[in-house]
Amino acid sequence: MEAFACFCKKILCRNRIIHLGLCICIAGLVLSHESVLLAAQQPYYKGKVLALICNYAPGGSVDVWTRFQARHISRFIPGQPTVIVQHMPGAGGFIAYQWLSKAAKPDGLTVGCFGGTLPLGEATGDLPQGALSLREANIIALLGDVDVCYGRKAMFPQGYKSLLSPTKRPFVVGHPRRDDGYVVGMATMTLLGLKKGPKEDYTQVYGYPGTNDGHLALMRSEVDVWTTRVAGYREAPLREVKAGNLVPLFQGGFITGTGQLVRDAGVKEIPTKEEVVRELTGKDASGSYYDYVL
Repeated sequence: MEAFACFCKKILCRNRIIHLGLCICIAGLVLSHESVLLAAQQPYYKGKVLALICNYAPGGSVDVWTRFQARHISRFIPGQPTVIVQHMPGAGGFIAYQWLSKAAKPDGLTVGCFGGTLPLGEATGDLPQGALSLREANIIALLGDVDVCYGRKAMFPQGYKSLLSPTKRPFVVGHPRRDDGYVVGMATMTLLGLKKGPKEDYTQVYGYPGTNDGHLALMRSEVDVWTTRVAGYREAPLREVKAGNLVPLFQGGFITGTGQLVRDAGVKEIPTKEEVVRELTGKDASGSYYDYVL
């Protein structure tokens, strides 16, 4: 599983929620004896609205998982609050995180459902100045998801088999940011023996806010290759695959408890990157580039 294939959905809350669904303990909230008795009779969340903040635009995997959680989380919280999803995209997910850590009311009614760029941003020093460190945030849960790389069928008429012989060179690989996904994309192409450059096999561009924007860029032929998570791929991209406009190239796969790299069951028809490299180059993926993408 490559570094970007196991992006974790970090569910962060500005409030001191110790164990959501079992007990609610909000830091700094001083209760009188009477209010403690009242709270024991009526759960804090009864009749309230809990907002799940998604830090990406609708249509991507973070949005899919956020809406999935919104559908079920209420029944695990005493008081069964009404749950809504609010989207706050921008700056690679940092706008929502800044708002949650600095502006959201500390009343236990706002939870961030964020993609994996935040811990990466802090590790690489890209977290905005003055932003709350993730080490100080309360992580309630996390979720891993596998990447799927797909492209325009007009460029890759035979799917991954056309990676070495696309209909036009250089083909364009799109990314949201110039981050680890950008580097992983370059490393993957290197494993396939492809060279980067305007007169070579491929080029890379970045600056698309989210999966929806990347999807539109594909449909407009601005880019030829895009990568998203399984959850996001099974939305609009999969419909376009079935319509014959897009084609899956490979998936990241995940590592089993025995260390074996296998296909994700949600996209079991798509080969792993390792399988594609083996078939197209005639040898197993290995070396420093493979170590990086794994």
